[in-house]
This record gives sequence, structure tokens and C-alpha cells, in this order.
Amino acid sequence: MAAETGLYDGCNDALRDAFLAAGGQALWHETYKGTDIGQDFMDRFGCFCLIGEGGAFHSDRMRAWMVYMPPHLHYRWHHHPAEEMYLTVAGDALFMRAGCEPEVLYAGDTSTHASNQPHAMETGAHPIMAYVIWRNGFDMPPKLTDSLSALPETVPVIPAEVSPDPSALRGGQ
Repeated sequence: MAAETGLYDGCNDALRDAFLAAGGQALWHETYKGTDIGQDFMDRFGCFCLIGEGGAFHSDRMRAWMVYMPPHLHYRWHHHPAEEMYLTVAGDALFMRAGCEPEVLYAGDTSTHASNQPHAMETGAHPIMAYVIWRNGFDMPPKLTDSLSALPETVPVIPAEVSPDPSALRGGQ
């Protein structure tokens, strides 16, 4: 993770460096173990808990994780009862939410998801590091939602000048 040059964009450097330093001692999660998300995703997606089960801190009101995705990785459509906020610490990615226009988030940008709102993410030429917070609904893990009717019919192609590679965009894979 530290070798990814796309994480060094000059924004949130102290926060990024603290998470990189903690990564070696963190308890990394395999959130989708036992699902059909695919081995490529399981091999390359990284997540460790900061607040909550397995994290350094406990809270009955929230959960927080550090998430890392390398370049060219698709985080399939999924949903969960917990409300969620992503804060992009470094890098960039295309964020997609059912009922909303897709948007590319850069370091310092946020995306929020309502309870059970299907969402997905795609990295392009750069990795992403994000601080992810959940509120309420902790008892249900994320569920893949590729077959739900709530998914948008198409995922629009984003401009070529942004990091996510438009040719890599896949709806529902």
C-alpha cells in the first residue's frame, strides 16, 4: 500500500501517513469472505477497523474503518442497513449510488449513503484510501446487490481526463 504513488497527492498527508503506519499492526478484515465477490477483489481490497469490533476503540454509536483499493478495482454494488460516509484521504475513485449521479471523489471529498442505499466504487489509474464511518444498523454486514431493481439501468461513462478508466466501468459486475 505504501508503494502506491497515487496516494501521494499533497492532501491529508499526516492522516494518510498515520494510516499507512498503522497498517502493519492492524487487524485486516475479509468483509466478503464466503460470498461470490470474486478472488481478485478479495486479494486486492483492504480494510481495517479503527472504531468497533476488532478496532482500537469501542463505540455503540458508530464504526470506522480505513479502506484501501488499488488501481483498476471494481467494488461491486452492495447495501447495508448502516448509514455510511466515505472521506477520501488520498487518491481518487468513481463513487456510484442508486438514485444519484456518479461522481469522482478526490482527496478531501466525501460521499454519503443512506441506510440500504445500493452503492459501488471503481478505481481507475490511481488507488484510493478512505476513512469510512458507519452509523446505526451494525448487526447486518454488507450484501451484494447486483440483482436488485434499485440499481441504475446504466453507469454513465466519465470523462477520459479523470483517473477512473471509462472503459473499465461495468454495471453490476
